[in-house]
Amino acid sequence: MFHKEKILFFCFLVYSSTFYAQISRRTAIVDVAEQVSPCIVNISTERIVRRTSPFDDVFEEFFGRFEPRVQKTKSLGSGVLVDESGFIVTNAHVIQRASQITVALSNKQNFIATLIAADAKNDLALLKIDPPQVSKFISWADSKDVMIGETAIALGNPFGLESSVTTGVVSAKNRPLALQGKVDFNDFVQTDAAINPGNSGGALVNVHGELIGINTAIYAQGQGLGFAIPSDRVRKVISKLLDYEKLKQQTLGLKLGQNTQKKWYTYVKSVIPGSPAAKAGIEANSRIISLDGKKIRSIFDFNKIVYVKNIGEQVRARFQKNGQVRTTYLTISQRKQLVSNNILWKRLGLDAKKSGNRIIVKKIRRNGPANRISVLPGDTIVSLGQFRIRSIADIIAFLKYTDYGEVISIILIRNNNHLGGKLVVE
Repeated sequence: MFHKEKILFFCFLVYSSTFYAQISRRTAIVDVAEQVSPCIVNISTERIVRRTSPFDDVFEEFFGRFEPRVQKTKSLGSGVLVDESGFIVTNAHVIQRASQITVALSNKQNFIATLIAADAKNDLALLKIDPPQVSKFISWADSKDVMIGETAIALGNPFGLESSVTTGVVSAKNRPLALQGKVDFNDFVQTDAAINPGNSGGALVNVHGELIGINTAIYAQGQGLGFAIPSDRVRKVISKLLDYEKLKQQTLGLKLGQNTQKKWYTYVKSVIPGSPAAKAGIEANSRIISLDGKKIRSIFDFNKIVYVKNIGEQVRARFQKNGQVRTTYLTISQRKQLVSNNILWKRLGLDAKKSGNRIIVKKIRRNGPANRISVLPGDTIVSLGQFRIRSIADIIAFLKYTDYGEVISIILIRNNNHLGGKLVVE
């Protein structure tokens, strides 16, 4: 009997040591890697580029005499799923000049992505795929609360190797970063977690698996220095990129504001008289609690719900005003728009037409904005500002919200080559 008890005790010790060994190996980082990896996607793009020589683009000016030819190239980067509807955030430079964007999920499913809009200045882009279901998407941290020295975990697809995880700490906050010799922002999160080529557009998260930044840059002069766009700026930018009024010509008659001081929430700045919001009794300074039962913290949370609906559909909204909470229904309506091409002629100095899926410049006004940057008849307009152009109505809608003298970027295609410039809107 004593011998049997010794054997049982020995078995208990073996089982216990194995069990506790597994527990000790399962760190917070292991949990985060399992939680967040399904939120990270692989992005490959197909681009049409102009090559003037077999050498690197750096030497292009020395080989101008060679006959140009068009080549298709592939690039690899990362992206982050931010919503169950299939919205993805990545760097603008990852999808720059892409003729086709393919997204691979962690479950090996591939999708052709739609570029909603991109903001080159902020180096952010918003994509959309239409999968049957997205089971995992990232949760957000407030980057203003990030602590120097806390654990930082970078996830992405460096060198095309999917689901790679590196760890380190937050080395600094509010770092200025010079891109092309110019400092545009002073709020970058610095980390020593390795950010390698292909990690661009991936996630930098904390030990709770919450997004604190989008990986964007490596410091070439030294190892162990990477930078991420802080999550607070990411949320603000993608809210503007997903402007359903500009993108889909629909409206609720609300102008929204974003509070980011202590706790993120969205409120109504103003209501357009006679609009769906006005008819539903919504008032200015009301705080938005939820839309269709989903909690609203950022304007992006609001816009993404309205964006996937069509004109005539309703959204159920809960608002709070003066401490009172009530529920109402808003009907999405068609936004009034100008239908004349004259606005293009007056403000951009060009006339355009739609041909298939392309918007082609028909003629140019002498000494107009387009003429001053050498836009030519026959050019295809790809984007204005951060918005992709798919119709004349897209241009008209964009110009409605653009002030006199505002400088906007324009991307064109001419003879299969992508060209860019800056227009001064009249």
